[in-house]
Amino acid sequence: MITGIHRQQWDSWEAFLLRARAASLSLFTGFNDQLLVNTYLQERWRQAGLVPYEHQEATVKRVIGELRGRAILADEVGLGKTIEAGMIIKEYTLRGLAKKILILTPASLCRQWAAELSQKFALYPVLAKGDFNWERYELVIASLDLAKQEKHRRVIEE
Repeated sequence: MITGIHRQQWDSWEAFLLRARAASLSLFTGFNDQLLVNTYLQERWRQAGLVPYEHQEATVKRVIGELRGRAILADEVGLGKTIEAGMIIKEYTLRGLAKKILILTPASLCRQWAAELSQKFALYPVLAKGDFNWERYELVIASLDLAKQEKHRRVIEE
C-alpha cells in the first residue's frame, strides 16, 4: 500500500469502497442485542399506538442473532407474526444486511402485509402479479400460488 502511494498508483473507487466495506464488516463482532428498529421507528410507532411486546423483541433478537435471519415465524394467530417479520426486515435493511427481500403469503393476506409494512415500518413493498419482473424490485410480496407457478418458481429459486 505504501509503495503504491509513493508511486501514485491508485485503485478504482469501487475497489476502495469494497475494501472499506470489508474493513467495517471485520469490526462487526456480531449482533449486539440492540435493535436499531426501536429507535428508528419510535415516533411512527407512538403515532400508530404500537408497542412491541417482549416476546416479539425476543424473537427478532433471536432470528437476527442466533439464526442469522433463517427462521419460520409460526406463532399462534394474533401473536404478532407480521410485527415480528416487519421488525426483522427493517432491522436488516437499517443495518445494510439485506438487498432483496421476498415475502410469501396466502393471496388473501398480500394487501394486508403491504399495508402493515408501509404504515408501521416505512417499508414499501411491491405486490407481485402476472408477468412480474423479479429482478427489478428489492422488497416484494407474492402469493404462495404465484410463487409455485413454474415460470416464477425458477426465478425465485435462483
